[in-house]
Amino acid sequence: MAGRITSEANACEVLTKAVPKHVQLLNTLGGYYCELHDVSRRYHVFVFGSRHSEQPGVSPGWVGSTLVGWFAVRCSDGIALEWDMANNLPGVDFPAAKEGASK
Repeated sequence: MAGRITSEANACEVLTKAVPKHVQLLNTLGGYYCELHDVSRRYHVFVFGSRHSEQPGVSPGWVGSTLVGWFAVRCSDGIALEWDMANNLPGVDFPAAKEGASK
């Protein structure tokens, strides 16, 4: 839990630490990026991606997406969560965030 979120940079920092663990990403060679999608009083919503565009062992001509997913950070307490883009609504809180909040 990060505490109150006061900026886009602060929210991105939360996601950069939390998302790779949440989705069990093993490839961190290039790092990650956040692209702000929307901000409100309640959430910062981001497109979250990997800076490493090629998967190990594939041909140099490989074309693919660097998108990891859509995620948000709740401004009131810094909890990271999945974002349901189909309905433009908050999705599931990260399990690690729930465990940290209960301690």
